[in-house]
This record gives sequence, structure tokens and C-alpha cells, in this order.
Amino acid sequence: NAQMKAYRIQTSDGQIQLDGKLSDVVWKKIIAHDNFYQTQPVDKVAAHVKTEVRIAYDDQYFYVGIKAFDPDAKLIRGPFARRDKLSNDQDYVGLYIDPSSGKKAAQFFYVNAFIQIRVVKM
Repeated sequence: NAQMKAYRIQTSDGQIQLDGKLSDVVWKKIIAHDNFYQTQPVDKVAAHVKTEVRIAYDDQYFYVGIKAFDPDAKLIRGPFARRDKLSNDQDYVGLYIDPSSGKKAAQFFYVNAFIQIRVVKM
């Protein structure tokens, strides 16, 4: 969805905990984007499984919260995969970031269901 906007986190919103949950107060203030299209097996077809994406940022970080629904979670294909090694036989979400809005270049990230959240305190 090319029209997604990121929410600017205010000090009064509290902090986002990197715990894989979308239960922090600030996540509830962010509009959930849910108008998506699939690319496989047929391109530009409305997604048949609901996905919600929330985007936020503060002075230091860019946050993306994804809630991917599935009618039968036992069938999710998300094996361990090294960086850049996701394939079309897996269920995954792709995020393309085009900061210039030029539609000619973007940074992209793919994430499958095999996610391990690791919080490092410094």
C-alpha cells in the first residue's frame, strides 16, 4: 500500500517494548493499514488472508508492527532461514521502504513466521 503513513511517537505515548506483542498503548493509537495485495501465485489480487501493519518512528528508531492472521496456523510455512534466504515456498511478509517516493528504488525486508525476538539492553 503506497499510501501508508508513519505515526510520530510523542513522549506522552510511552515506549514501544520490543517483545513481539502489539499491546503497548502507543500501538493502539496507530492506524492499522490492512489493504494489501498478494504477489504469489497471482500478482495484484486482493490478499485472501488479513494482515495489519502499523508504522511508527521516534527520534532514534523506525518501528513496524505486523499482525498476520491465518485461518489455520498449523499450516504456516516458516522454517528457519538465514538472511536473504526466504523463498516462495514459505509464508512471509515483505516491507518496501521508498523514502523519496520516487518509485524507482527502495530498501526491502522480508520476514517469515520463524521470528525470534531478542532484546539487548545496553
